[in-house]
Amino acid sequence: MKYLMGAATAALVLGGASMAFAGSGNPASDSATASATVISPLTVTKLSDLQFGKIVEPASGSGTASVAATSGGALTMSGVTAPGGQTVTSAHFTVTGDSTTAWTAAVAAPATLTSGANSIPFAVSNSTLTGSPAEVYVGGQITVASTAVPATYTGTITVSAQYN
Repeated sequence: MKYLMGAATAALVLGGASMAFAGSGNPASDSATASATVISPLTVTKLSDLQFGKIVEPASGSGTASVAATSGGALTMSGVTAPGGQTVTSAHFTVTGDSTTAWTAAVAAPATLTSGANSIPFAVSNSTLTGSPAEVYVGGQITVASTAVPATYTGTITVSAQYN
């Protein structure tokens, strides 16, 4: 019984104090927490170049050679041939960064591969595979005409990534 009377007395005293503060014009306040999460930057690392190998130009007309945008980088040809025993690879990149933040990758490449003043048409195909780190394989297709100058043709493929 003493406890109940003591609690009732405290409630009356505190209630009176609250009413005194409310009536005295004192301002109310609250607080918030500031926070920031710092994450690792995205990095793109090239592991291999896109290699078509040696392609024999056709006797007439034109043909194509394509390297698949896969880890195997299979070569398919139409209207051209290639000597056996060559290394053919897709370009392979890894993208690393914060695994809980969405990002996108883009592939930029020229429309032609060049050798001095000479060029051959080129187009890329890319496939992004999930994982951590994520893997990006870039394949492509070249068109070789019977008039192509025998040479090594090159171009630069750039993979870039950014957080969304």
